[in-house]
Amino acid sequence: MDGNGEIEFSEWIVASIDKNSLITNEKLEMGFRLFDKDNDGTIRAEEVRKTLIGDEEDIDEKVWSTIIDEVDLDGNGEIDFEEFCLMMRKLVTDA
Repeated sequence: MDGNGEIEFSEWIVASIDKNSLITNEKLEMGFRLFDKDNDGTIRAEEVRKTLIGDEEDIDEKVWSTIIDEVDLDGNGEIDFEEFCLMMRKLVTDA
């Protein structure tokens, strides 16, 4: 990873971790529930903001809408559980 031509222990650990074990259905459900503040089965921009920074309003609201837009496959302005799972799996496998 650091380009020194040798595999260090920490690099070996990272390479050998089964990344799919990090995204079990149980863990995905827990993560989704963390963001879905009103338990309606979707995540909206406001819920992302509240989860990540609480009630602070220093960051432009467009930032949160952009996050939703990048994950929202059906264009309804919300992230459902399936979209959330696809995003998380892509993040883990692309890492």
